[in-house]
Amino acid sequence: IVVDDGSADDVAGVVASWTGRGLDVRLHHLRDGGEPRNNACARNAGTRLARHEVVLQTDPDIVFATDVLAAVRREHLPGTFCSVEGYFPLTAEATRQVAFAPEGVADTPAPFLDAARQRPNQVTSPDGVPGLHGAFAIRREDLERVGGYDESFRHWGLEDRELLVTLAHDLGMTRTYMPGVAVVHLWHVQARGDLGRASCAAAGVMAYRAWELQM
Repeated sequence: IVVDDGSADDVAGVVASWTGRGLDVRLHHLRDGGEPRNNACARNAGTRLARHEVVLQTDPDIVFATDVLAAVRREHLPGTFCSVEGYFPLTAEATRQVAFAPEGVADTPAPFLDAARQRPNQVTSPDGVPGLHGAFAIRREDLERVGGYDESFRHWGLEDRELLVTLAHDLGMTRTYMPGVAVVHLWHVQARGDLGRASCAAAGVMAYRAWELQM
């Protein structure tokens, strides 16, 4: 399921190329551009369309450098939500070299894994939250029990952090990691740390409570 929340690129064309290769891909157009996108709304929309018991969620700029789907089938346990053990944000230079080189996107995981070896693993950060949506699997009914993602988190970022806390505190669920499973995050311009609280509030980029949760 691909949820298009006002994207500026040719999502429909990409999905058509996948379906032309025999993949079962459904495109859901959530809204046109013009407003700050809302990751929480997009993820909730995708969950409502899901047909199976366990949903696996990821961002569009994540590359599965290992077999994430097989790992989810093998590792996910009832009462838990699981994510990858390795989550590596690439530099701008590495992203250009391995994903946007003139010859096109790399068709094997090796270049992405090579680029990731010198990068910090965000899963091992102090709170372990970064990388949740590198590849995040949970039973659909558990996600629905907490009301999905909090859609007051406008734009992008931190809706996953709030969800992790809610799953742990409200449902008593634990987070597990899929050993040996890694993804890489392609570089993008804007980082959460670029804006202070006043700037975020003025721009309407993210909810005030998101900043408080980050701090």
